[in-house]
Amino acid sequence: MTMELKCECGGSLRPTTLHDFDFSAYAGLPVRVLGAPGLECSKCEGETLEGEVIDKILEKLALVIMRKDHQLSSLEMKFLRKRMRLTQAKLAEKLGIVRETLADWERGASTISPQYDFMVRAIFASHLMHSSDKQLSKSVADVVAQSIQSVRREPALPVPAPYIIDQALGRMRNNDLGRR
Repeated sequence: MTMELKCECGGSLRPTTLHDFDFSAYAGLPVRVLGAPGLECSKCEGETLEGEVIDKILEKLALVIMRKDHQLSSLEMKFLRKRMRLTQAKLAEKLGIVRETLADWERGASTISPQYDFMVRAIFASHLMHSSDKQLSKSVADVVAQSIQSVRREPALPVPAPYIIDQALGRMRNNDLGRR
């Protein structure tokens, strides 16, 4: 027996393809998702995503951030920390710094150094390596290899350009990557 999903307005949620979905509220930084499988309300026409789709998009976004040539921005740093489900205090402990320093980075009050940028990415990569998803583990291994070759020396952009996750084509990118 199939259970009908209901919207907050009382309408029925039906499967659809979301052509251009603003995912920023889920990620905490500017992200648009193209061609994602989603749900649309028959009454208010509101759009939403199912939990499994949200998790996959967040996973892809993390890999895009890990591959960036620029140092982590404050929003990206916070995103990665939250994906690891770590408090500021716990991540600061892993980095060997005081929590206030990490809080300053996440607020944009100070800039992360290339060395700590690398350390955060390595800690996050280690976190991802414990995934049971073999494809994800291979992607993470590739990212780690790229990161070891070059510590990010380019300063972070103050506000990152929106990330684009194109579900239909299986591509992911950051809009500022195409501007080089």
